[in-house]
Amino acid sequence: MDGLWSHQRDAIQWSDDRTAVLLHHEMGCGKTRTAIEILKRRMARGDRGGFAVLVACPKAVIAAWVKQCGLWWPDVRVVALTKGTSAQKAKQVEAALADRTPVVFVVNYETAWRMPILEKTPWSAIVWDEVHRLKSPSGAASRWAARVCKKNAESPKIGLSGTMIPHSLMDCYGIWRAVESPECPTFGQSAFLHRTKYCVIAPGQNFVIGYKNLDDAHRRVAATTHRAVAADV
Repeated sequence: MDGLWSHQRDAIQWSDDRTAVLLHHEMGCGKTRTAIEILKRRMARGDRGGFAVLVACPKAVIAAWVKQCGLWWPDVRVVALTKGTSAQKAKQVEAALADRTPVVFVVNYETAWRMPILEKTPWSAIVWDEVHRLKSPSGAASRWAARVCKKNAESPKIGLSGTMIPHSLMDCYGIWRAVESPECPTFGQSAFLHRTKYCVIAPGQNFVIGYKNLDDAHRRVAATTHRAVAADV
């Protein structure tokens, strides 16, 4: 782990015994490299044969993942699912999985939830980059991520974000649900329970006018995320 900053080393150690890993690291803190080092450690613990990682991310950062894996994890194959129809991409996944050497698939969220093979495949590890994109529990990508998480309960799920909770406590359930299996113990087993516990609802209405139990929410966030800021670099 040469060349790592101290906050990266700390995050790697912090993640060691967790299946749900949320790294709230600001831009410039090297969270992609940190995630790669976590994945390398997990692979080193077990059988390299069949070690398959799913990385879902915004389309704009697919190239960065390919580059970073080439720099810091050159002994794994990297398959970017960026070209062709969904059927062609599915065949690409099947062919890559048939070769039992370690492989990382990188795909954008909008493509990922439309590919049944990605939901059916048992993953050795999963990365949700810019995990706050999954904040809406009713969104197609968020619901898909929750299903993938549940089907891979024993595998590490790593969520990365520089803005973990971009708007309000309402964001938390969808984000935490994407990494916590089989349900979401940190913020409740349903979006309704989460809303009931932390939101003040207008009498006779169905919209949020405030928040409650904030100390409890802050403790839960602190206990389940690793924080790094630009000043740590």
